[in-house]
Amino acid sequence: MLGRGCALQARERFPDLSARLGGLLTAEGNHVHLLGDGLVSFPVEESPWANPDLRLIRRSAEELKALADLQGWARIVVPRPGCGGGGLDWPDVKRLLVDLFDDRFTVITVGTANHSAAHGLR
Repeated sequence: MLGRGCALQARERFPDLSARLGGLLTAEGNHVHLLGDGLVSFPVEESPWANPDLRLIRRSAEELKALADLQGWARIVVPRPGCGGGGLDWPDVKRLLVDLFDDRFTVITVGTANHSAAHGLR
C-alpha cells in the first residue's frame, strides 16, 4: 500500500497514513476518503500491485468532485492521477477529468521536492 508515485511521497511525509487509509479501505472500500492533514485518497488502481485503471480514475474524479462540492472547497490540488509511478499518459487521463474538474481544481506534475508544475485542464 502507498508504494509508488505520490502515494509513496505522502507515506514518507505522514508515517501513520498507511494505517489511516487501511482502516478506511477495510471499512468503506476503495473510494475517495478524507484522510486528515488536508489529504484525500484518490484511488487509481484496485491494489498496490495492479496497474492504474482509467475507469477507476474516472470514478475517483467523480467522487472527489462530489466531496469538494459537499465540503465547499475553493481550491483542490490533484497530482496527475496514474501518470507518475503508474505510467499512464497524461492526454489519456486528462480527457477523463476535463468535464469534471472546474476552476477550483489545479492538476500538478509532481517531481522531486525542487520540481513541480501546475497545469490547467482547459
